Amino acid sequence: MGTNGFDFARGNLSKLTRLPLYALGKPAQWLIPRTPKQWVFGSGAGVAQGAWELWQEVARREPMARMVWLVANDAQEDQAREAGIDWVYAQSWRGFWRTLRAKTLVVTHGLGDVNRYASGGGYVVQLWHGIPLKRIHLDSPATLNLGRRVPAVVTALLRRLYRAGSRRISLFPVPSALVASRIHSAFDLPPERILISGDPRDEALVSGSKRERAALACRVLEGAGVVGAEDSGRRVVLFAPTWRDGDQDPAVPGPQERDALQGLAEELDLIIVVRPHPLGVGSYRSALAGADRLRMADSEAVADVNQILSGVELLITDYSSVAMDYSLTGSHLVWFAPDREEYERTRGLYEDYATTTGEHEKDWAGVVERVREALSVPDGATARASLLATRSLRDRFFDVTEPGAPGRVYDAILADRTPGQHRDEESVYQPQAGADVREAEPVASDVASSEPMTPGPVVFFESFYGLRANDNPAGIDAALARLRPEVRRIWSVASEAVQVPSGAEQVVEGTPAWEAARRDAGLFVLNDWLRTPVPRPGEQKVLQTWHGTPLKNLALGRPKVGLRTRLAILKQSRRWDALLSQNPYSSHRLATDYAFRGPVWELGYPRNDRLSPADPAAARAAARVDLGLSAHARVVLYAPTWRDDGRIVLDGAGIARVQRALSAADSIGAAGSGGEGTEGDDVVILVRAHSRVAEGLGDAGAGTAVRDVSGENGLERLLLAADVLVTDYSSVMFDAAVTSIPMVFHVPDLELYRDSQRGFGLDFETRAPGPLTRTEEELVQAIRAASTGDAEFEWRYAAWRADFTPWDDGAAGERVVRRLEAEGFLR
Repeated sequence: MGTNGFDFARGNLSKLTRLPLYALGKPAQWLIPRTPKQWVFGSGAGVAQGAWELWQEVARREPMARMVWLVANDAQEDQAREAGIDWVYAQSWRGFWRTLRAKTLVVTHGLGDVNRYASGGGYVVQLWHGIPLKRIHLDSPATLNLGRRVPAVVTALLRRLYRAGSRRISLFPVPSALVASRIHSAFDLPPERILISGDPRDEALVSGSKRERAALACRVLEGAGVVGAEDSGRRVVLFAPTWRDGDQDPAVPGPQERDALQGLAEELDLIIVVRPHPLGVGSYRSALAGADRLRMADSEAVADVNQILSGVELLITDYSSVAMDYSLTGSHLVWFAPDREEYERTRGLYEDYATTTGEHEKDWAGVVERVREALSVPDGATARASLLATRSLRDRFFDVTEPGAPGRVYDAILADRTPGQHRDEESVYQPQAGADVREAEPVASDVASSEPMTPGPVVFFESFYGLRANDNPAGIDAALARLRPEVRRIWSVASEAVQVPSGAEQVVEGTPAWEAARRDAGLFVLNDWLRTPVPRPGEQKVLQTWHGTPLKNLALGRPKVGLRTRLAILKQSRRWDALLSQNPYSSHRLATDYAFRGPVWELGYPRNDRLSPADPAAARAAARVDLGLSAHARVVLYAPTWRDDGRIVLDGAGIARVQRALSAADSIGAAGSGGEGTEGDDVVILVRAHSRVAEGLGDAGAGTAVRDVSGENGLERLLLAADVLVTDYSSVMFDAAVTSIPMVFHVPDLELYRDSQRGFGLDFETRAPGPLTRTEEELVQAIRAASTGDAEFEWRYAAWRADFTPWDDGAAGERVVRRLEAEGFLR
């Protein structure tokens, strides 16, 4: 745990235990009038983070205003004393009274920056404390963490508390429409409360000349004792990692890494300043001990990091918003994320990390080299590319870079609080601008026309909760693009990094453009649960395609389904207007497990249309070229499903052992027959982890012989390229039959999965179209036998194809489109 001992779970439990205090504060908020001339300010970072800049603006513009800073601890008290301003403790009776009387409340983190129990009815200005790359507030699963299993009603209550706090926000300044869309989503704020004005906290980065800003940074570092007279002329490199919800920061350098950083600083005559997040100081102090060129500058020493950024030659960071602020300097930036996969899984990002960073390092050795490349040859190509990347980051996240943000925010507050006045309309966030919508590519037409096109139907697609743009929805999208080009095809995605089909539009979930697209759509096509009701019930249709023929029991068919879950399942299936099925077995199973009473369209799976190419040999060759596979390699595709308890039955090390055993057997066989043997890489295992499995199952020391292809958008190209499929209980076993690929089922946990966890809808052991294996040795033998054909399972395979792929003939997508037309779903 972090040294401060704080994390979301503890903070949330504290919120719940303080509920009675909110109730006690209500009567006072109703009875005591607020005074327009009274202001309260607070910040989780101290006298900093834009609240201080706004304080100075109010003091200049409104000399008679009565202002007080609410502090949380002794360090903040010292900062207020040093600034010469009036202060009281936020959680004291005086803090309660001053908050209760103030008309305007200025915060940077949350209502706890002032006195939260007296905040109701005040005009709350939320300046926030950074441009979010990581998901925040209601957008982040970490926000509602309680650290233990709790009843759903408790989590729901906590969510209501967060939403109630968000509703109190009156004004939220941001620097761009891109940032506004994220704030709109995270805080569920009406657009008119979001102001594109620039961030007051960035005033130190845009005011005055470059020389003046650098001089200020130097004075702050000297005043904090971080640098001294002996450091004159030395360049400053800053390392500023973010917080990890109380967990230990994996970037804390060990002794060898510390020595490498010290050596780099001596080599390039640098001072390397480390500034951990205020909530994650961790072990940095002890880690830096003994290295005189490595200095600490925590939040107690330097309350406002933005005041030193203009004196920094290069910034090293991970997911911290300090990177966006630093981009205003135009200097070098190195991204360092040793725990990228874990952080993305637990916290979530608003866009793919690479979209923001371009490239990033995973260890300190890579960071040292990147710093050396950027700073050793200032005019070199590497240095120029580094500066260009920083400026590109600035251009993405800042629409407003001119100084004066505190004044613009004050003007907006004054306009809101003064009857008859209005804010500058151009500064108010306009979600209809559609910043998150990708423009559709023009549709080619054989006939030119000067007449305007009549707007066509709007279809809203979603696949796996927006994490991908694939599966059956993508197959239907392709058929629509071919057969009904006038249809407007819009894809809901979790981040901008999810690529959508050509000619379709992309909307990021939760943004104003996403909400508008949902309202405009006449048809929703999805392959998993519809998490929110359709905006216009009765007018909009929902086609549920699902995502595979189920071997395992689903929904109501699962054992021990509680009442709450049953009600949720029934509520879900009532939202569907039609259910797509791959085969007669699925028609019955899906309708039964979801108690679906509507029409079941048994038309085959559009996602499998690509598995029936006109020229299978050419399609196989093309798939291998696309995947970078040798035409002569023996390719095994391993595509397991997920387990409810998170178990992985064959991890990366096990897969590598299987690959080595297969390669060794092939080499022996080739040598025994007079051949020269084969290289180990001639047997390649492609690992396609389920979307709900966070861990990559691929490379474990086997080099290119084991490849993690979990990022592949669909299974179709993988199935076309492979010689053997290894799976367990995944629905891929039904789709793979379209290609006639040999299948092996690795099921060491068969009894547990079948009898205790999920159960099956058919007699899997007697009907499986391939051998069942329990050990790695059995798996190796089965793969070798399957790759050369196995007559024992030929009759089973033929029956499997007849039962489960009768409609997968390459035309399922067209059949679905024609059914949509016939049923009036395209309007």
